[in-house]
Amino acid sequence: MKVSKDGCKHRLSIFGDTLFDFDKYDLTDRAEETLNALGPMLHDMKRKSVEVEGHTDSIGTDEYNQELSLKRARAVSEWLVSHGFLDSGATIKGYGESRPVAANTYSDGSDNAAGRQKNRRVEIVIDTCN
Repeated sequence: MKVSKDGCKHRLSIFGDTLFDFDKYDLTDRAEETLNALGPMLHDMKRKSVEVEGHTDSIGTDEYNQELSLKRARAVSEWLVSHGFLDSGATIKGYGESRPVAANTYSDGSDNAAGRQKNRRVEIVIDTCN
């Protein structure tokens, strides 16, 4: 998990391999451990708005990745709400492969597995000012 802050926005990035099996959106047992550790921080943070964003790597069609990213964001949001760490008013978004944080391939076109892994993630964006 990676935590960053930009002004009033706190971004909690959780790598997809921690949360989901490949090409799935059901949370793994390991995901519950990670989300349980994150929960108290979310619960205690004064927040004005929350977005749960899903992201994928570039394998698959744009449409498929869009849907998968949305289902993953929804799964995380629903878990956090059901465990009392978030209110049900969080915005859920799926960005598919449109917002990579790393290259999916190297400059020669070969696969960049480490880059793809970083792109498979769910981010929780908390605005504490707006």
